[in-house]
Amino acid sequence: MPNAAALSVTLIVVLSLLVTLPFVALTLVFVGRLVRNSARNRALLAKGEPAQAFILSAADTGVTVNDSPQVRLRLEIRPAGRPPYEAQTTLLVGRLQVGMLAPGTPVCVKFDPTDPSRVAVETLGGYTSAPAA
Repeated sequence: MPNAAALSVTLIVVLSLLVTLPFVALTLVFVGRLVRNSARNRALLAKGEPAQAFILSAADTGVTVNDSPQVRLRLEIRPAGRPPYEAQTTLLVGRLQVGMLAPGTPVCVKFDPTDPSRVAVETLGGYTSAPAA
């Protein structure tokens, strides 16, 4: 018959794993999504088509990374030579940039010409690479 102390240690290890594993799994999923979205945005910023956009609304997603809130922006995109359209995107903003997220604020974006719903914000409140509307 196994030692009672050995059984207690085994039980503690098993219960610890059962409690810890869901938290580790959720953390990995969350970090994986952030990394994947960041990679998509970098690719879009490198190869996307520039356009001027205007903020229609901004909402907090409830996610914060290094004290920077993630916001969901609803934008009116105005690509050169195409009709304006609405799209949504999320981005992390510095705490000092939150005041720049007012409706009507111009932003420079890059979008995927094959899927215009995919949009990445290049700059807030500026006209660096986008043509004038």
